[in-house]
Formats: sequence, structure tokens, C-alpha cells
Amino acid sequence: MEIEELFRATVAALLRANAEHQSSLAQALGMTHGAVSLKQSGKTAWSLRDVSGVSRHYGIPAADLMSGPTRALERLPFRRRLVIDCEALFRDTVAALRREAGETQADLADALGVTQGAISLKQRGKTAWSLRDVGNVSRHYGISASDLMAGPEYAVRLLPRMRRAALIGGRQEVVPV
Repeated sequence: MEIEELFRATVAALLRANAEHQSSLAQALGMTHGAVSLKQSGKTAWSLRDVSGVSRHYGIPAADLMSGPTRALERLPFRRRLVIDCEALFRDTVAALRREAGETQADLADALGVTQGAISLKQRGKTAWSLRDVGNVSRHYGISASDLMAGPEYAVRLLPRMRRAALIGGRQEVVPV
């Protein structure tokens, strides 16, 4: 993952962890919401001055910001931390990974050795995901458990190329790379 993409993922994770919107970060950085949006979409680049501003805003050293979402969230000062609904975050992450990989709930269930109904209940929040499930999903997609918990945008970026599906003819099929 390129450094710019990694930094965008870090900013997205910090915004989510602090229940902030791009507009509040923009205000803290002295720029418009549109400018932050362009930077987060990759249409314009984040500068080192911006990195310094993000560092000041969140109280995280720049080196930790540049190390990615997992490290940045670990270094987030306690007073800035919110209790994150890990269950909802993981549900969103699994759904995003399934879409990106072109998998159905049945496909994931087969890979994890459970029923499609069990996956459906977990995806709808009717049954809790266990830590064993997190480990199994981690192994299935080749993404560490801590990176899965950094959120769907980051996890999808880490999905190995060979696991990605391409949209062909209105449905997703795995395309050899």
C-alpha cells in the first residue's frame, strides 16, 4: 500500500474512532470540508503540513500516523478514545470483504465451516461474532485481526490481489491475476 493511501486510511480510521466528520477535521486544520474530501478521495495530496496538523489535532506523533491505522489508533490518547462498537465495525468489515472478494454468505460459511444461516445471523447482528470467528475470518482473507478491526476501508485495501473479484456481466466473478 502506498504511503498516501495508508495515510488516507489512517485519517478515515481516526475520524471513525472519534465519531468525527471531515468537516470537524477541516476546521481543526484550517481548511474547507471540500479540501479534506479531495485529500481523502486521493484527488489532491496530503502535505507534510497537513500531517503535522492531523498530528496536533489527535495528539499522535507523525511517525505513528504514517505507520497506518492500527498503530495510530493504538497511540490515540485515552481522552480522545471513544468506545467503538466492535461488533458493528466487524460486521461492516466482513460484508465489505465479501463484496470485494465476490463471495456470498454461503461461500464464507463454507470457508469457515459453519452454515450460511449462522453467517446471516452474525451479519445482521442477531448472533455475536466470537474471537474464534475473527481469527478464522483473518486467516480466510489473509488480513491480521488487528487490521480487520481498523475498519472496512482499510481491510479492503489489504485484501490480497488474488482474492479480489472483478465485476463482469452484472455479477462478481473471480478473475485470475
